[in-house]
This record gives sequence, structure tokens and C-alpha cells, in this order.
Amino acid sequence: MSKFRLVDAETGMVIRHYVRTLRQADREREWYERHTGRSVRIIKLFESDDGGEESG
Repeated sequence: MSKFRLVDAETGMVIRHYVRTLRQADREREWYERHTGRSVRIIKLFESDDGGEESG
């Protein structure tokens, strides 16, 4: 099972920790970009990831 995180594209700072579905992550990415004017990336983490590595 995977989880998604929203990350500020310029700073690499995690904006939102865990989001369950890609659809929800995409909606939240659009909201953050519209309200902050900053670019946001969606990072996919797998259960085997310890949180220190970015995947996908």
C-alpha cells in the first residue's frame, strides 16, 4: 500500500504529510497552488519506505 505527500517544489518542505489517494492528493495540490501561488509536487511513498527516501 502506498501513501502520498505534498511537497513544495522549490524548498522540498513537506506541506501535507499523508494523503491516501492520488485523486485526493491532486485536489489538494491544485488548492495549494491556487491559494499560495507556489508549485507543489506529489511524492509517493511505499510501506517499505522509512520516510527518509522519496520515491516515484
